[in-house]
Amino acid sequence: MNSVSWRWASAAIAAAVVTAVATVAVAQSAPPPPKVDADKAAAAAKARDDFMKANGNREKALVAVMKGEAPLDSKAMQAADEQAAAMKDILAKFPQGSGADGVKESRAKAEIWQQWDKFTQLASAAQAATAASAVAAKSGDAKAFAEKEADSVKACNACHRDYRAPRQR
Repeated sequence: MNSVSWRWASAAIAAAVVTAVATVAVAQSAPPPPKVDADKAAAAAKARDDFMKANGNREKALVAVMKGEAPLDSKAMQAADEQAAAMKDILAKFPQGSGADGVKESRAKAEIWQQWDKFTQLASAAQAATAASAVAAKSGDAKAFAEKEADSVKACNACHRDYRAPRQR
């Protein structure tokens, strides 16, 4: 990669991080989404589960690129863009009453709403990381993308580690 491309990529990644930091400040001051009625809780949990499965499918493709098992091509760039766009809506996927305490099949722990500020910080970090990954993908620099995608994986795993219950067998 030539120095002009690298400078462009660095500037674009920096811009994405600044935007994400501004989003973090707004998200941290927002209260949790309103509580859903018991009859709507299962639908909200299912919508969140579908959202997470779609994220997981995109993430598998992006991790393959990160590991050098797939090319950083237009499909990967589109997946990175879609992942970053989806993550902008992550907090709305967690209305109160849609967790394991209200929906038997939900893997969302009650601690999400008990520790909303911490949860929003982790979600905001994931938003910033996926945005930076998408910018790096657009640069065409596979090494820069791999670094930013690794950050994205770490950010998502941090939230899952604390706030997602194991699968029921």
